[in-house]
Amino acid sequence: MLIPLLLFIPIAAYALLHVVFAAVLAWGRDRPRLDYGRTISILVAARNEEACILDCLISLEHQKYPRELLDIHIGDDGSTDATARIIQEFIRDKPHFHYHRITETRPGLRGKQNVLAQLAQRARGELMLITDADVIHGRHWAALLAGGFRTPGVGIVTGLTLVKGTGFFTRLQGLDWLTGISLIKCFNDLGLPVTPVGNNMAISRKAYEATGGYEAIPFSITEDYKLWEAVKPSGLRLLWLYNPHILNLSRPIRGLGALLQQRKRWFRGGQRGPAYAVGAFALAGIAHVALGIAFFLLPLYQALILLGMKVAADAALLTVATSRLRRLQMLIFFVPYQVYLALNLVVYLLWFPLPGKVNWKGRRY
Repeated sequence: MLIPLLLFIPIAAYALLHVVFAAVLAWGRDRPRLDYGRTISILVAARNEEACILDCLISLEHQKYPRELLDIHIGDDGSTDATARIIQEFIRDKPHFHYHRITETRPGLRGKQNVLAQLAQRARGELMLITDADVIHGRHWAALLAGGFRTPGVGIVTGLTLVKGTGFFTRLQGLDWLTGISLIKCFNDLGLPVTPVGNNMAISRKAYEATGGYEAIPFSITEDYKLWEAVKPSGLRLLWLYNPHILNLSRPIRGLGALLQQRKRWFRGGQRGPAYAVGAFALAGIAHVALGIAFFLLPLYQALILLGMKVAADAALLTVATSRLRRLQMLIFFVPYQVYLALNLVVYLLWFPLPGKVNWKGRRY
């Protein structure tokens, strides 16, 4: 009796949490609000992005926002490919775009955080929008993020990003991203903010200057979370927008090794996050391990009941999420995603806590 109970508890807790979050997601509504009256600076950190930077630049050029209120800064972080040439050729006749070759490393900073710190000093906007070079933006992206600041007391506004692509592995990544982002959004709606999304976010100059800027923030490979952590003491809020209009699309990670490095980077930063978020992540891993053990130790019908609880809870969350984003077609890959998710979580628990540096964009952190 003890063993079935020990296996039931984490799986039931996982299922209950996901059902509650599905209800939170179904109940909440984000009304898109557009604002075209603020000065905006868009900051893009780029390193060896020749395969994707042009698509990003085109999507930024097509923003429906007054040109006189917009300046776009691309920081080239020591690229060794054709990134610089592609940027410079594209922006040659576009005075609101600015290319910066980043050669200085500020004390205590590295990588993207170092680039953003220097771009922020060059920005003139009342709002600073932060994104990545592998992201494609909707035409109203800038105006929607700006509209979020019409809510009183907001210091950071963030939206969601999904993986764009047609391959089988890419589709599984897309469901994985959607699950994680939906959980973070639900925590925020419950008054338990976790983090903004670093490739789809905006910060007011007031909030940024209250932190002392990135130069005053300890280095982290998850710079978006560290920025929010620095903003919190000012009393300003994090606003999460979750609707199809604010959605950005990112290129998928190519190959299992690169995916594991990306997730290890997230794990390193995330393990210092709020206890409730770390606990939810740990619970997911423990529940999947418990489910695997159940098929060895319990009668088959009991193990199948536990599996049914877990799958039903995942289906509830993802059905609401894809419905809100008008992407129900993503559920076609729900069954293989269940296998993908279980393997991912077991790897997270066993491998990611081990010591060792993270390889990211040709650098080790």
